[in-house]
Order: sequence, then structure tokens, then C-alpha cells
Amino acid sequence: MKDLRKAAKGRDCQARFPGYCAFDAATTVLCHVRRGGIAGVGQKPCDLAAFIGCHVCHDIADGRRKSEIPDDELNGYILDAVCRTLAIWNREGYV
Repeated sequence: MKDLRKAAKGRDCQARFPGYCAFDAATTVLCHVRRGGIAGVGQKPCDLAAFIGCHVCHDIADGRRKSEIPDDELNGYILDAVCRTLAIWNREGYV
């Protein structure tokens, strides 16, 4: 599999958290999703359990930055971001 961490850089944020997203492709990275019991302390999930996100959306998803988005809505936005990211990887032949 190609290096999805490198491939995420410089792309449009797929999380787009309303009222928070920086829409800054210069800051996008592969943001690993730490939900569903697939990661522990000091352990990252696999690169497929991730989305392309700007620095602000990444910080919110990881809990480093607080937002007014309720947890259930945040989880929905994250799921949407993962799905959009997987569609990109599939379309481009990464997976």
C-alpha cells in the first residue's frame, strides 16, 4: 500500500467541521481516528482508519482543542471525513 501519510499532505480537509475548519491545505495531514476501541495509549490505528484533515479539525478530533460540537455530531463528521478520504484513496488507486 502507498504511504497515505505522505499522500494526505497538501490536500483539502475532508472533515470540514462547521465553524472551525481552517480550510488550509498547507496544514493537512492524515488524522488517525481513535474510536471504536482500535487504538490504545501510545498506539495509532492503521492508516485506513483516518481522514485527511487540517490542523484545526485534527486537533478537535484528537481532543487537543475544544469545540461546541456535540460528541454524537462530531462522530458523524469524522465518519463522513473517513468515507470521503477512502473514496479519494480508492479513486486514485491507493487502496
